[in-house]
Amino acid sequence: MVRSSRPPSPESVALADEIRRLREPKFSVREIARRTGISKSHVHNISIGKRGISATRAVEASERLSRERPAFAIIDGQMRAIDPASRRDRQKIGRYMRAIKDAKRAGDYRDIRQRFRRTVIRTSEGEFRFETDPAVLLELDDAGILDIDEVFHYEPAARAA
Repeated sequence: MVRSSRPPSPESVALADEIRRLREPKFSVREIARRTGISKSHVHNISIGKRGISATRAVEASERLSRERPAFAIIDGQMRAIDPASRRDRQKIGRYMRAIKDAKRAGDYRDIRQRFRRTVIRTSEGEFRFETDPAVLLELDDAGILDIDEVFHYEPAARAA
């Protein structure tokens, strides 16, 4: 007996296109799976066109993707919204922004250079390095750009056991 197949729903087609789009600029299958809540193998199979996804799961995954917020970091002397490629890069940004806030409070930005000089952030737009020049950071502070009202916590919260 031949199974009849229905055409895929618009939601599932849109999610499959979004997964393929995310796979192009260096996002890993693991990161896409984390962001959508779909298993790694299913994400891989969707990205190569081997499997589809139901409309309800596609809607849930799309909602999870839409809730992802960009992270803010100081790159090339300006505050930029970037989309980190992994959870580890998001943690690096959180540590950097916390160190900037502490250095601003102390008024001394010299430790930033030593601590983050070699740190590279992978994003959907490429790789970036944080601004670590104390003179530039002092200028940004004088201009009021480093007045961070909210604390940026990009590190994952500890899971309750």
